[in-house]
Amino acid sequence: MTATWTTPRTWTTGEVVTASMLNAHLRDNLDWLKAHADARGEVHGLASDEYLLSTKRGAYRIELGYAQVSSTGDGNYTANGSWYSAFGNAVWGLGMGVNSEYSSSDAGRNFAYIGAFSKTGFTVRLADSGGGNMSCVIYVWGYGTDA
Repeated sequence: MTATWTTPRTWTTGEVVTASMLNAHLRDNLDWLKAHADARGEVHGLASDEYLLSTKRGAYRIELGYAQVSSTGDGNYTANGSWYSAFGNAVWGLGMGVNSEYSSSDAGRNFAYIGAFSKTGFTVRLADSGGGNMSCVIYVWGYGTDA
């Protein structure tokens, strides 16, 4: 890992660019950025190459690898996680739903976990539905890249 960030150079018209210049201003800075992105695991306590993608509802693309979804909440709620392959192919697609019916006094047990693997990549689509005292938080972790 490159220890320090090099301020990018301002190139001038007609300047001869050498390999050492490109290495210092492009390659080394890209290595520095990657090393700091990979170190995010130390910030949030997850394993190496494991990233918290979101705590919001929506769609998240996992190019390759593994994703896991967990949800917690109080009141009555339903949490659904559906996985679709890169091409929407039912062979790789997998849909799962979790239904929790606890009162708000039991909210500490109101937890659901879903996981899936894919060789081709997939999209995680998260939604919650319910009524009454619903308050649901959804977390997505993924191995691979998010787009």
